[in-house]
Amino acid sequence: SKTAAQTAFVDLANRALVIPDESDETFALVPMVADLLRRKRPDVVAETGNRLEKRAFALITENGYSKHDRFPILDAAWPGIAPAMELFILGDNERLQTVCSGLRSYLEFRGRWDEWLALCERAEAKAIEAAHHGKAGWRAYQAGYIHYLRQQADAVLTCAGRAAAHWSLAKAGPREHSMSLGLRGIGHQLKGDLRSA
Repeated sequence: SKTAAQTAFVDLANRALVIPDESDETFALVPMVADLLRRKRPDVVAETGNRLEKRAFALITENGYSKHDRFPILDAAWPGIAPAMELFILGDNERLQTVCSGLRSYLEFRGRWDEWLALCERAEAKAIEAAHHGKAGWRAYQAGYIHYLRQQADAVLTCAGRAAAHWSLAKAGPREHSMSLGLRGIGHQLKGDLRSA
């Protein structure tokens, strides 16, 4: 039960094996304990990671995308979703790209631009490794859009160039090419170069 789990976690915190947050709602393993568990019980750690990833994936796909009315569900579950990001990045490329698509609107609307940018950059690299240039183009485009939100013109232009290169390799259609041109245009606009824009 939740009460029994809460009591057990508080007991572990009293023994300095876990670190609680201010409200004793979430707990993190002390790094030394985490290292010991990884060495002594790798099967348990792997199974826990699998369950964490599956739960996070289900939450993202059921409550993400443009389902704005469900974003509070993601807010409440975020302490359990955030640790799964590294597992997605290390895992299957298609699953990672689905996570990126599912979280795009949520991360933008909630102002989690740092997390969104880090996710896009790592997913772009993963898509390149998998020779999935179309997805790499979308991740570069989204990174450029984040830089636009931050008013970082040079970074926008860099991302536009990467997106165009990825989409060229993917032999993408006019939609993708117009997206990279539009990103390049807003990058020039931020620099005040209206002629180039």
